Amino acid sequence: MQVIPFLRELSAATGIAGREHGVRTVVQEAWRPLVDEIREDKLGNLIALKRGSGSGQRPRLMLAAHMDEV
Repeated sequence: MQVIPFLRELSAATGIAGREHGVRTVVQEAWRPLVDEIREDKLGNLIALKRGSGSGQRPRLMLAAHMDEV
């Protein structure tokens, strides 16, 4: 994935508060090949999981961001 075209697509997607479907779709399509599992909760949040190969004792990382426009 090239960064500049992705950022253009992301910034052009509809993302007003409460109606982030356009942005959600762009993010889902970008993440799908990179994660093991992706789902949407009742509030429209995307939750993606990338399983590691360790014993579960390794550090974990969580990324959190808003999908709506300012």
